[in-house]
Amino acid sequence: MNRLTDDGFFKGRDNFQQAIDKDPNYGLAYAGLADAYNQLGSFDVLPSKEAFPKAREAAEKALKLDEGLAEAHSALAVVKFSYDWDFAAAEREFQRALDINPNYSDGHKLNSFYLTAMGRFDEAVAEAKRAQELDPLSVEKHATIGDAFYFQRQYDQAIEQYRKALEMDSNSGFSHWALGRTLTAQGKYNAAIEELKKAIPLSGASPDEPAELARTYALAGKRDEALKIVDELMQTSKHKHVAPTVMASIYGALGDKTQAFAFLDKAFDDRDFILVMLNVEPMFDPLRADPRFNNLSRRVGFIQ
Repeated sequence: MNRLTDDGFFKGRDNFQQAIDKDPNYGLAYAGLADAYNQLGSFDVLPSKEAFPKAREAAEKALKLDEGLAEAHSALAVVKFSYDWDFAAAEREFQRALDINPNYSDGHKLNSFYLTAMGRFDEAVAEAKRAQELDPLSVEKHATIGDAFYFQRQYDQAIEQYRKALEMDSNSGFSHWALGRTLTAQGKYNAAIEELKKAIPLSGASPDEPAELARTYALAGKRDEALKIVDELMQTSKHKHVAPTVMASIYGALGDKTQAFAFLDKAFDDRDFILVMLNVEPMFDPLRADPRFNNLSRRVGFIQ
C-alpha cells in the first residue's frame, strides 16, 4: 500500500483479506482492510460510494474485536471525514486514535489532512511533521508535509518537501504528480508539464495524473492538448472511475463554468471525497467567485 499506486492498494486489500480469512478474529487485519479501502477511495481508484462503506464495515468490525485499536479509530475517522462529511465525529475519532497511541504515525498523517481541510494549517503542518518524525524513511510522510504546505499556498516549502521525497524514491509517481501540481499553482507550467509527464507512467493506469496534465495545459493556454486528454478521460470513465471533481477542475481551468459545476453537482451526488478539500484546494480557484461555489461548500457542511 505504501507504493501509493492503484495496483499496490488492491494488493494490500487482498493481503489483509487473506489474513482475515486465516484468522477472522484478528482485529488489526480488519483495520488494515479498512485502511486499504480508504486509500482506494482517497486516491480515486474506486468510487467513494463503493470504497468508504467497505472501509467503515471493516473498521467497525475491528473495533468490535478490540475497542483499543488506534488504527481502527483512525480508519473510522477517515470515513467520517471523507464520506460522511461529519467533521466533528471525525475529529473525535482521530483524537481517540492518538490518545490510544500517540506514536501512531499514520494517525498523525491522516489527522493532518483533516486539519488542513478545516483550515487549521499550523496544526496540520505540526501533525505532518510529527508523522514524519515517527516514520522518517517513509516517502509518503515527507510528501504529506509538502501537502500541508501546498494547501496553505506555501508553495516553495511544499516543493522542498516533494523534492526530498523524490530524493528518497525518484520513481514515486505520487511525488512527481504532487510536485507538478505545485509548479502549476506557481504558474510554472512548462516545469509542471515535465513533472506530470514523468508521473503518468509511474502511476499505473491512474487517471488523476493525466487529468492534472490536462488542467495545466488549460491554464497554459494549450487548449487543444487539454481537450484531447479530456476526451481520453471521458472514454476511460466508461470502464474505470474518474473523479468528477478532477473533471470539474479541468473545465474550470478552461473557463467553462457550466460544465465545471455540472461535474461538481455529480461529485456531490457521488459523495466524492475531494469535496472535503473545497475550501483549500487551489485547483478550484477559478470557480470560487461564482455563487454556486459557496452554495456547494454549504451543502458539503462547511459553515460560511
